[in-house]
Amino acid sequence: MEVQQRIEIALDIKGMSGEGAWHEAYLFSTKEYNSLVIRFPKQISYGKPFSYFD
Repeated sequence: MEVQQRIEIALDIKGMSGEGAWHEAYLFSTKEYNSLVIRFPKQISYGKPFSYFD
């Protein structure tokens, strides 16, 4: 199973756990780890386009 597929399954099981100005955060667990948080950067922050590489 590919990493992307594992992430999608984890998100389906646990759902969104939090959100900040710069990220959406998801909490999930695996057999190897009790709990993990994965953060996805947002494209818009405080109503303006946001670039992480400026």
